[in-house]
Amino acid sequence: MSSRQASGAVVNQIETILEPVLASLKLNQPASVTLASKKRGIVTFEEIRFPGRSPLEARKFARVILILQLAHDSVVSGTVLTKRNVFYQNQDLFTDQTSVDSLVDAVALTLAVAREDLNIVATSKGVVSGRALIRLAQNSLLDLSVGDCGTPIPLCGTIESIVLTHARWVLVVEKDAVFKTLSSTQYWENATAGPGILVTGKGYPDLITRNFLQTINRFAPDLPLLTLTDYDVDGLNIARCYRYNMDPTSRKPATVNLGISWLGIRTSQVVDLASSISPSTNGHVPAPTGSRFFRGDFISKDPIASTECRDPINGLTTRDRKVAVTVVTTLSDLAATDQAAADLKSEAQRMLMLGVKCEIQWLDESGNLLSWLDRELLRVCRADL
Repeated sequence: MSSRQASGAVVNQIETILEPVLASLKLNQPASVTLASKKRGIVTFEEIRFPGRSPLEARKFARVILILQLAHDSVVSGTVLTKRNVFYQNQDLFTDQTSVDSLVDAVALTLAVAREDLNIVATSKGVVSGRALIRLAQNSLLDLSVGDCGTPIPLCGTIESIVLTHARWVLVVEKDAVFKTLSSTQYWENATAGPGILVTGKGYPDLITRNFLQTINRFAPDLPLLTLTDYDVDGLNIARCYRYNMDPTSRKPATVNLGISWLGIRTSQVVDLASSISPSTNGHVPAPTGSRFFRGDFISKDPIASTECRDPINGLTTRDRKVAVTVVTTLSDLAATDQAAADLKSEAQRMLMLGVKCEIQWLDESGNLLSWLDRELLRVCRADL
């Protein structure tokens, strides 16, 4: 189904709900809507009436109708609203931001569509910097090379085009702290592999950040899009979210972004780097050798080994193991047809077997993050020539 057909289907569904409601209200008759909700994986349906059995039910009915009307108008006009704007412009109806967020999710579930299909999205937490220009609606320009802290990622519906003439790579880093370090030193300009673009979703990526990467891939399908995450189960899950445009708890991909690849940190990279480092005596915990790493000998007893980052290697927690099992299960079907899914699944299984994890910052304490990135980006860029 094309984007236009999908939008038309959403509009038709909303009108199917609103038309009988408006007809009843016009005749001064009671009206109702059915709203879906999901708790612990179980979907239930609630009939919300107007005028209802209480003022609270009448208020909820008005909220649902407003969300449906705003979604309808946004999809028809091709504009995008943020959930924050919906709240601030209707504070007489909504008591807090959470009530808007939950109702948007409930309406999307009721219509069996993704949240972005309603054109009502969260405010982006992602930022971007690098060698690129974004042309927005009304012909305004965003220069991503300006500033040391990055530029907030714009709503994809406002992007007319992206000029990526000089960029040779896009690096999506899990952590905001790592992004700030790379951006403030203008690594996007000075990398050995050539100029590029830095992106961070500040942990688990929101919908706007994920869609932004799909937009980049649409404008520059041959440009490598690479994710750099911690060597832990959340890092693997974040890489999965980017590749398959999924929420952290989703089991099925929304759309596959084939342009995104996982750069690391991988088991082999941790072991190779650990094996090349001589034990230090400057107060830091010594780096593990490959053999000690695989035996599981090098697991922190103290969670903090220095003032800069956590101990190089830590043991998996019970929560880590549960997340890893979920990642393996979620990727099992995808692994049959997508090598990237097979790789992520294998890494999760290795992590479960080894029982260890480490953070991106260790690459910096163990030597030099910039040197490591230069080597890895050069390897990828040369392979794409």
